[in-house]
Amino acid sequence: MINIVVPADGSSVSVSPGKSLTHPGLHEEAQPDVQIDVIIPDGYNAGDTFVADIKGQTVEVEVPEGCGPGSTITLALPPGSSTPISVTPRDGKKARELDIVVPDGYKPGEAFLVDVHGKEMEIEVPEGCAGGSVITIAVPGDGTPISVTPRQAQSRQEAAQQDHVLDVVIPEGHKPGDVFFAEINGTQVEVEVPEGCGPGSTITIAVPEGGSSPTRVTPRVDRMKEFEVTIPEGVNGGETFLANVDGKEIEVAVPIGCGPGSVLAVAMPATGSTPISVTPRRQEPLELDVTIPYGLSPGETFLADIQGKGVEIEVPEGCGPGSVITIAVPADGTPISVTPRKALPVEKAQEQAPEGKLQTVEEAAGEAKEIGVTVPVGYGPGDTFRADVGGREVDILVPQGCRPGSVITMSVEAEPQASESENQEAQVEKETPPDTKVGEDLLPAQQPPADADEKVAVEAAEAAKKAEEDKLAKEAEEAAKRTEEERLAKEAEEAAKKAEEARLAEEGEEAAKRAEEERLAKEAEEAAKKAEAGRLAKEAQEAAMKRAEEERLAREAEEAARKAEEERLAKEAEEAAIRRAEEERLAKEAEEAARKAEEDRLAREKAEAERKAEEERLAAEAAEAARKAEEERKAKEAEEAAKRSEEERLAAEAARKKSEEERKAREAAEAAQKAAELAQKAQAEMKALEAAAAERAARREEQERLAREGDILAASKWISEATHVLICAGSGSRSAPLEVSGDCVFTNESDFAKHYPWLVQQGYKSARHCLDLADDEKLSLDEKWRFWSLHARNACRDFSVNSKCTQLLRQIVEGKDYFVYSSSADGICSRAGFDKDRIYSPQGNWAFYQCMKPCSRDSVFSSSSVLEQTEGAPKCPECGGPCVPNVRLGNWFSHKMYDDGRDRFVQWVERCTAAQSAKLVVVDLDSCFNTERLTRFPLESIARAGAALVRCAAEAVPFVPLDLQRAVGLQVQTLEQFERLLTASSDGKELATAAEKQIL
Repeated sequence: MINIVVPADGSSVSVSPGKSLTHPGLHEEAQPDVQIDVIIPDGYNAGDTFVADIKGQTVEVEVPEGCGPGSTITLALPPGSSTPISVTPRDGKKARELDIVVPDGYKPGEAFLVDVHGKEMEIEVPEGCAGGSVITIAVPGDGTPISVTPRQAQSRQEAAQQDHVLDVVIPEGHKPGDVFFAEINGTQVEVEVPEGCGPGSTITIAVPEGGSSPTRVTPRVDRMKEFEVTIPEGVNGGETFLANVDGKEIEVAVPIGCGPGSVLAVAMPATGSTPISVTPRRQEPLELDVTIPYGLSPGETFLADIQGKGVEIEVPEGCGPGSVITIAVPADGTPISVTPRKALPVEKAQEQAPEGKLQTVEEAAGEAKEIGVTVPVGYGPGDTFRADVGGREVDILVPQGCRPGSVITMSVEAEPQASESENQEAQVEKETPPDTKVGEDLLPAQQPPADADEKVAVEAAEAAKKAEEDKLAKEAEEAAKRTEEERLAKEAEEAAKKAEEARLAEEGEEAAKRAEEERLAKEAEEAAKKAEAGRLAKEAQEAAMKRAEEERLAREAEEAARKAEEERLAKEAEEAAIRRAEEERLAKEAEEAARKAEEDRLAREKAEAERKAEEERLAAEAAEAARKAEEERKAKEAEEAAKRSEEERLAAEAARKKSEEERKAREAAEAAQKAAELAQKAQAEMKALEAAAAERAARREEQERLAREGDILAASKWISEATHVLICAGSGSRSAPLEVSGDCVFTNESDFAKHYPWLVQQGYKSARHCLDLADDEKLSLDEKWRFWSLHARNACRDFSVNSKCTQLLRQIVEGKDYFVYSSSADGICSRAGFDKDRIYSPQGNWAFYQCMKPCSRDSVFSSSSVLEQTEGAPKCPECGGPCVPNVRLGNWFSHKMYDDGRDRFVQWVERCTAAQSAKLVVVDLDSCFNTERLTRFPLESIARAGAALVRCAAEAVPFVPLDLQRAVGLQVQTLEQFERLLTASSDGKELATAAEKQIL
């Protein structure tokens, strides 16, 4: 309630800030005005008029511009008057009334944050309110709420009757500032993502009835959760990887400066699967050992590959070529310390240095030059080829990470003095892969050691040199006797091969250049098409948004006009009521005055004073009558003027509405025509894009086919040139060449049901499912042995071996040193004719059974006595206890029967990897992912030691680790495809043609 003093006659005045209004009865020479402070009640804004009860009388006050609910205004009142002549905002700060929905989960007395005019404010939930209630806050210009009022504890559903209020979850792929569309009561509403929110965050939006733009967007203040994630190996800054966070698989982007092993803090919203922020955790530096390359001295620098990033390292004092230094590398990849570890002995450096001497940096710089050489077709990492460098034939070792067509840089002497048989071996300078130490493949050297050790080192070097010279002389004499007759023919053949390889390399390089030019031209054309399509889509979206905005403005203008008309009519009705009340009050006052005057006149009739009073009363009544007549005349004139004005306004409003309807009709027709044209154009563009996409898909399919053909040829070449072969056969796979023909019970459910129908009734579908049969408590041991004995008879005797596959595998190992590593327990490899001493089966063999305890390591027995047994379970001959098959089905498995095979296998692998002349190829036949620890990981370790890996599978192209340079994965579904793999490299022309296609 506001206390305002009004004039005695009760008339109202209009009030505006900074302007003084006069009133009848006030004199210009009035005394200074009296200042009174008043607070504007809730619900009234600038231009609104509110009525206050002042000492039983009503008065109207108009809210000045810039003020709102809770603002303090100052009323200027003349002395002796109750009518304010001016209303001035005291602090000039505008107050604004906002409706806020209390977030879910908050109770009275608790505080939550809300964004008001871009500023975060803390609001306390008032009594009687809870989550979903709508409260009204009065906020002046400084943004500090001066009142918080519950709107009758209005629920979210009740508030939606005025402004549609609902919670919306931000969709994936949207960040703060982005715009997305939400559907409210069938209307598409455009919503901007507020700051601090992201995909999965919940926000509350309020949209007026019939509107398309929200009047309020409030974050629900979701509680963020923070998790720590370690970057896996092979992932560096700017790349992404998948991580399991709180049971969800999310994609995490690695910040620049972070690498494998770095720890990231990932902030996730309460809902959604997109991280709000990813922050690196500070961690201890990573220590790496690096070998100093040949030809460097203290103070000089060289480049090393650190986590996929080239880092410049300075050689510390006291170190030289061959020395090993330790560098500490933080997450950003920049070394923070370089520490010497050890140095290469002088005699070792002397042996490895060119011509048996150590060169200084100046000598190396003066005598060496750099020449680029292209790796010929058919050569991969670890292979050696000959090249003509400066008129000399030089043997070059292909470094890791290079393939046919790669260009490598060689450092050779400018003036060679040695003959062709003494060609210096070039030093390959290429960026080392992340898993190879810098300088590892270079010729190391070192400064001479201290005097105390120099004599011993020199003597040892001379003795070793002499022994080596004797050995080399003897070997040279024997080699000369054996190869003198073959040398000329071999030199001619090598010369022809070098010429052919140089020609193929040149043609491949030219073809690669042409393909690159065509690719760049096509990419530019596709980019232009995409840009045009994006521009058209953007124009269409802008036109739609513009039309929606125009419609919204038109609706708002119409609504504003309707509200203004309603307010005007209400105001006129209120003014009429006030006038009627004032006239009734004046009539009562006049009646009361007349009664009092009559009483006074009767009391003072006998006195002169009573006569004068009567005269004055009559004069006053005459003046009052004249005043009333004048007021009635003016009121009648004002009523007639208002009536004429209203008629004119209604006529103008009707004309304006008609003009507006005609304009809207024209605009709608134009917009429909333009939309049709845009749709037709967009449809044509879409057809063109679809045709281009189909063409690109066909090209990609052709490129993939050529790549598969190249992998087949490379695998065939490795197999044909191999001196040692390791065959790894899987268990129960359709593509394993040693699989039994016609009865694949391991994976085929129909074959399994044909042989073991009673187990199908127990819920088992294949022999793979029966691997857990020993742990099934529903079946007795006798019922389990019914399956085990029959399956052992089928696997070891009745199921036949695929003779065609056996023939192809025997063709691979013919005349070569081989070994078979099988995860199958069927004993099928020995039945296929392979030497039993060259077979290792770590999974066991159905041909044996064992004591279940076992009572001893020797309690393993032949299954020949139980193959025909269909009833009951065998007993241990030694302890009488229960028995189980000697197959890796549980922790009771006894490996003793296979210890010798394991030892022979390990010795064979060590012998192959140690031999310099051995060319080992690993043929993996669909075994790697069934038992990873027993097959996949050991095979990949052997491949990392220098062997080639050919991995075959039937279902899809099998996975091959990226760090294996000589490894391919092939999908082999038929015997014809497997035979093609073994014979593809027989034609040299076919190999060259396929390789050329692969380069293109």
